[in-house]
Amino acid sequence: MTQEIRLPAVSEGVSEGVVVGIVVAVGDRVDVDQTVLELETDKAALKVFPRFTSSLDQANRELILKRYLRIGVAIDTDDGLLVPVLRDADTKGVERLAIELNEIAGRTAPAN
Repeated sequence: MTQEIRLPAVSEGVSEGVVVGIVVAVGDRVDVDQTVLELETDKAALKVFPRFTSSLDQANRELILKRYLRIGVAIDTDDGLLVPVLRDADTKGVERLAIELNEIAGRTAPAN
């Protein structure tokens, strides 16, 4: 069953997304700024604004637009923040990205 949900302005040029997860249950209390659902929109927003994924060649004073998408995710560890990179994120679905992120997070968990 498909149900349309009105979204706030997520980003310029992004008007829709796919709900990939619902974080709360019916009857749960929801606080201001609490995550209630997860949308697959980040890749679309980055493709709309390719400068977000670019790098600067200072020697030639050029902006280099990438043909791939890598996403860094900060993970808090006992030794400080670790920022693993999910490579080729633009070619993977949310489920695959979640699996990879969980694998990385599992390797950063302290040993008991």
